[in-house]
Amino acid sequence: MCVNAKNVVMWVCLFLFGCLVLIWLVGCDVDSPNARYAGSIKVFTVGDEKCERATLDDEGRVLHAEAETAACFVYEGVGETRIIDVGGLKFIPTYTAAMYYSASASGGGGYWYETDLAGVVGSMTTSDSGYCVFTCWNEKWYTRETKCGMSARGKHVDPVAVASGSFTNYRDPCSYYDLCPWNYYMVQACGATNATGGYYTSETPNYPAGNLASGDIRPPPPTGISNNQSENDRAFLLDTEATIEIGTSVEFSWDKKSGDCGQGYTKPVDMLFALSHSDAGTIVFRSTPYILTSHVTLSEPVYQDIIGLSFTGYLTVAGNDRGDIESTIVAVSDDGRRVISQSDGIVPIDARDYIEEDVPNVVYDRWTESDDPNDTAVQIYAALWPDDPNLVDDNGVYFEGLDPNRFNPVHCVPVESGDTINIKFDISSFIPLFPYVSESWLTNNRNLDINNDGIVNFKDLY
Repeated sequence: MCVNAKNVVMWVCLFLFGCLVLIWLVGCDVDSPNARYAGSIKVFTVGDEKCERATLDDEGRVLHAEAETAACFVYEGVGETRIIDVGGLKFIPTYTAAMYYSASASGGGGYWYETDLAGVVGSMTTSDSGYCVFTCWNEKWYTRETKCGMSARGKHVDPVAVASGSFTNYRDPCSYYDLCPWNYYMVQACGATNATGGYYTSETPNYPAGNLASGDIRPPPPTGISNNQSENDRAFLLDTEATIEIGTSVEFSWDKKSGDCGQGYTKPVDMLFALSHSDAGTIVFRSTPYILTSHVTLSEPVYQDIIGLSFTGYLTVAGNDRGDIESTIVAVSDDGRRVISQSDGIVPIDARDYIEEDVPNVVYDRWTESDDPNDTAVQIYAALWPDDPNLVDDNGVYFEGLDPNRFNPVHCVPVESGDTINIKFDISSFIPLFPYVSESWLTNNRNLDINNDGIVNFKDLY
């Protein structure tokens, strides 16, 4: 039966036979969860806030130091505050600075000067998990103190200090006014032994929301999950008890794509979060599409070679027609009794920012594992500063290395907060697939008993 069907109970059929296929869903409307907007920004310290990150030379002296933070957008609903865990939300810088302090040789205070030996780097765009990493770095040591920081906002979100670092030399045995970069004190370098060098402390933005590990920012895929499947998909395919005696049944879920390059998987969602821009490059390479997943249980087995066959549904948002959308069979269980399909990707965009002529109609598939273990096509992000793979522009993407076959359809749609996205299937959705079922019609194939009367005849077609 249809899950989330509106006002009517509808039977669904999956016509499949041998190396041929049909599909299902006669008159079924499937609504998404509600859409939501970003409400504010939260900032987290990355790792142990007392752990200094430093690059050392061969003699163990500090050459480069960092303080790292991660920021995310949050949805603030009634009685809840939750991270918006999708990629493609952009931070807009409102302030950035890097300065060092120089004391007056005559005593009487000192001055702050701008420096290019310290600064802040960040992708300015959230990853699939919803986080954007900002790194304050410092290579200026002949001073008492170096500061760097950045604040940013969302398109409809107030500014927040998303990064700050204060690197301080002190207890130096040389001169108060002309500090030496190296001395007898030790600095604890994160992940390394004690290092000699300018003694320093580092800071992150005031009152961070907490600490994050690298696994929170870029979580690994669930164990045993690959090829853009979810844990629910895997359990469904392995559940040999999930069979029926006659006809077919189908259940739906709304999922989102997630994972690093070549390690993609999907996760069920209970809300859709809208991007706050229509920037084509970011959507193509950094957005998180939502998909409709269908789990179909059959009364008779089908062959694996139906994988890749598609059928058409009709996409609407808040009752407005958004055109056709394809759904494709992506997996069949070993016994042929359970089938999974996934729709094309859908990217909701804040209706206040949606510009139809600016949105793309494809996304680059960075999730699917390549058949060739040496294929680097999915590794589309160039390493920038330092090890920053998220920035997307002409300098940050290996365009010449992209596989044109990995550009997949996407439907960018405007949404208001509280809207739902609907996909409807009816008999006309499957007309292109009728040739695959014609040979098995009226052959008593139990998958075709649409009205469940125990007989396969023209009453099922009606």
